[in-house]
Amino acid sequence: CIRDSHFSGSSDRGNDPSIEFLGYVSDETLDRLFVEATSFVSPSLYEGFNIPVLDALTAGTPVAASDIDVHRELFDGACSFADPADDGALAAAVLRASESTVATETRDELRRTHSWSAVVERIERAVDGVQRGN
Repeated sequence: CIRDSHFSGSSDRGNDPSIEFLGYVSDETLDRLFVEATSFVSPSLYEGFNIPVLDALTAGTPVAASDIDVHRELFDGACSFADPADDGALAAAVLRASESTVATETRDELRRTHSWSAVVERIERAVDGVQRGN
């Protein structure tokens, strides 16, 4: 399935009946799609964080992601990486991801370090440090 509003209205959907353009889906449906997916692919050229990669990994879905700094910083060791401009490398990363699993320890660590409460705690510490002049 492809969840992308850019494609959901497209009349050129190709001839592959296994591709379904969903458009908007509820959070519950999105959670189910992540859990049921063979892999998740994120060939972004630029990202600030990429929450969908985190969502996929914490659902236990293997990820093929673009080899960009933010992905390496946040998800190194948890994803298969590739140059998004290199079709062959990206295809190989998708294959590696679809043949792998996300370790329970990795999922737990990502949930712990990137939960909303953990992020709020880091922000509070940073604000406190600025207020104290540190």
